[in-house]
Amino acid sequence: MNFNRESISPKQLESVRIATEHAVHYSDLTALGYIGFIGTGITTGRFVHDIDILVFPKPGVLLGQAIKSMNVFYRTIDDVLRKDSHLYLATCPRKIMQAEVNYIIGSQNGFSQKISVHTLFFSDEERFVRLNPKSFAEDIYKQNLCLHGSLTVLSSLVPIADFSEDYLWLLDYQISLVAKTYPLSLLRQKTVELHDRFKKYHGFTGPLCIKTRIDCIALANDLLNLVDEKHLL
Repeated sequence: MNFNRESISPKQLESVRIATEHAVHYSDLTALGYIGFIGTGITTGRFVHDIDILVFPKPGVLLGQAIKSMNVFYRTIDDVLRKDSHLYLATCPRKIMQAEVNYIIGSQNGFSQKISVHTLFFSDEERFVRLNPKSFAEDIYKQNLCLHGSLTVLSSLVPIADFSEDYLWLLDYQISLVAKTYPLSLLRQKTVELHDRFKKYHGFTGPLCIKTRIDCIALANDLLNLVDEKHLL
C-alpha cells in the first residue's frame, strides 16, 4: 500500500497561480486587507505537497463579511481550475484535517488532480502571533507572494472585543468551500449540525431548507451575518 503524500507539480503550481490572479482581478476583495501565498513552492516552481494562502481581513470590516469574501475568492479559483486545467481545490482550514479532506473528495469524485490548499485566516495580530510559532511569523515576511493588499495591515488589526468562537466554527466547517466537492449527503449533515447549534445557543430562527448545495452555502452565509449582527449590538 502506498502511503506517500500527494504532490503538486510545477505545471500545476503555475495553473494555480494563473487561476488565483484571475480570482484577484474579478473578485470583490474590499473586505480583505491581505491575500498572499506563503512558502517557497509557488515562487520557485518546486514540487510541493500543498499550498498555503494567508488571508487577513481589512481593518474595520466585520469578520463575517471578510470570511464570505474569502469564500467567494476560493470558489472563483476552483471554477477557473476546473474549467482550464481539470484541477480541483481541496481546501482545509487546519493542516491536521488535510488528509481527511483529500480522502473524502477523492473517494466521492475520483479526482486524481487535487490541489491541497491550507486556508490560513487570522482575524487580528494577537491571534496570529499566539497561534503560530515565532519562526513561522518571521518566515512569512521572507517567503511570501502578495496577491492583494499588504502584510502591513496586520499591525492595524486589533483584537475584537468579545470575539465569538462561532466565527471559528464556521471557518472549520467551511461549508462554502467544500460545497462542490463533498457528497451532498455529508454536506447537508454538516449544515444541519451548524443550524442546530445556532438555533440552540443563539436563537437562530432561519428555516432548515437545504435540498441543494446552494442552499447549504446560503445558510452558512446567514449564520455569518447572524454572528456579525451580535457584534454590532
